[in-house]
Order: sequence, then C-alpha cells, then structure tokens
Amino acid sequence: MVLVCRVNSGQQRYTLPPAWEVKFDGVPAPLYGGRMAATINRGVDILMKIYFAAAIRGGREYATTYHALISYTETLAEVLTEHIGDRHLSAHGETRLSDADIYSRDMEWVTASDAMIAEVTAPSLGVGYEIGRAVAAGTPVLCLFNSNSDGRLSAMISGNPEVKVESYGELAEAERAIREFIEHLMQCE
Repeated sequence: MVLVCRVNSGQQRYTLPPAWEVKFDGVPAPLYGGRMAATINRGVDILMKIYFAAAIRGGREYATTYHALISYTETLAEVLTEHIGDRHLSAHGETRLSDADIYSRDMEWVTASDAMIAEVTAPSLGVGYEIGRAVAAGTPVLCLFNSNSDGRLSAMISGNPEVKVESYGELAEAERAIREFIEHLMQCE
C-alpha cells in the first residue's frame, strides 16, 4: 500500500507494509486501489506493528527495562506483545495458556508485525527462535543489548548481517536506537 501525504503544494510518498493500520482522526481509513491520499493536517496516524521480544522463561531480571522500552515504543508504534513488559509476569510465563497456544499466537504476531525489536541481554531460546523466524520472513529486526551486563551476546545474533544490533548502557540510549530504527523504516522512498 502507498500512502501519499500532501504537504502544502508538494507530496511525500510512504510505502506501507500490508499489516500497517492507517487512521484519520482515529477512524480506520478507506483504501482506494491500494492507494490513499491524506492531508497531514487532518491528523494522520500510521501505526507500525512492532513485535517486542524479550526473555520470559529465560529469566525476568530485566522486566523493568522491558516495561520501560515497551512503554516508549508504544509512543511511536503499536506493540503487539505489551505483556512482555508486565512486571508481574514471572519466569513461569503465561500459565493460562498452553505452550501450543502461546506458540500459535506468537507466530501469528511475528507474521503480522512490520518489525521486531528484541531486548537480548538475557539469553532466551524463544527470543532467538523468534528472531530467526522474523529474519527468514524478511522482517526488519533491532536487537538491544545492555552493555552493563556481565553476559555476552550470542554470535548468532551479533554476527547476523540481517539483524541490527545496538548496545546501550542507559535507557535513553536504547530509546534513541528504537526511535531511529522506526524512523528509518518510515523514511520516504
């Protein structure tokens, strides 16, 4: 889908992945032959869908960081997996769903997402699997690693040319990386 934004007498074109939701003043916008024209001053919201991945069963020691990063990301995009930031979610994971239900739901979200942001400081088999699936699908992936941790990032992540890796020491650095990642994805053609 292509969104054409008229700015005064000029136009800016944005190519949108199919999962994006476009709204005018909070109301889903109609599509005309895969194209839509919008005037910026009418309040256009383009919501990129982000799959935020982080350790659950691999350990919840960074849950407060996950919560802060998800809250920040939600100011820029729709986060499909905001439950990852739930400080009450333990390393036992979601106990109300079966493993098969969690797998089906999460793979559906990975497929529906426009991009993935993964906090990879705590090693997690599940997060590694999700990153692999996103890369295989051609979904842009940003991995955030806290350089203050005692751990080392897996070479399967840091050595993958299809994955953007950003180290951060302070939360503001991770937020900057998220903002720049999303802005890059939204650049005009």
